[in-house]
Amino acid sequence: MNRTSVVVAVLLLAACGGAPPPPAPPPSAPLPPQAASEPAEAPDAEPADAEPPAEEAVAEESEPAEPQAKHVTVKLPALTWTKTPKLDDAPKTVAVSDANGMAVEMATAEVSRSQGEWRIEIGEDKELPFEERQSVTVYLKEAPKKGAKPSVPFGQNRGYFQIKKPDGGTTSYNCDNAWAIEFTSWEVKPYDKAKKGIQEVGRAQGRIVVMSDTSGEGYKPSWVAGTFDAPVTLWDGQDKPDPKKK
Repeated sequence: MNRTSVVVAVLLLAACGGAPPPPAPPPSAPLPPQAASEPAEAPDAEPADAEPPAEEAVAEESEPAEPQAKHVTVKLPALTWTKTPKLDDAPKTVAVSDANGMAVEMATAEVSRSQGEWRIEIGEDKELPFEERQSVTVYLKEAPKKGAKPSVPFGQNRGYFQIKKPDGGTTSYNCDNAWAIEFTSWEVKPYDKAKKGIQEVGRAQGRIVVMSDTSGEGYKPSWVAGTFDAPVTLWDGQDKPDPKKK
């Protein structure tokens, strides 16, 4: 083949795409695995500092405290303290008292018997705290009955006045006293020895006047006078006091 033929053959190959393709690029390396991204932390359902819903934000209301009983103050009748009280001195109202200068109502009463001894207590509301409640207690020498009018002259008679102290609280003031009582009603049944224990066996009504010489340092003479309507309570079946006991 002459020189001219070679040149022509080369040109023909180029025109027909007969030239060999360029070498293919090397395959790219695979990407390294990547850790899956962690999801963002979910917010707390109820953040600590979040405001509670309006319907739940209302605080529980505390129950109101029960009201405490109080002294019932009264206007006293024209009654002067004396060593010689008379039944006619007692007002026709429920019992009232000048207790060391404190004018109070003493509307509660109880007639009771324990170990054969009878006594009557006239006092303030029993719902009062012990350190506030005032009362007078006297002992009877005989068993009460309808129409009975027991009385004692002024002197060292058994009994005491539970009275407020000047510095607070109360004290059982044992002092000379005089009193008069009338039982206008006495409806009582016998003690049931089969049941035993303390028994309320009836009621008693009447009027009373007690003068107590509570005139120590810081105290004034005191009295209680008026009507009473009292339960009768028997603590045991002993109907007479021990003869050895004065």
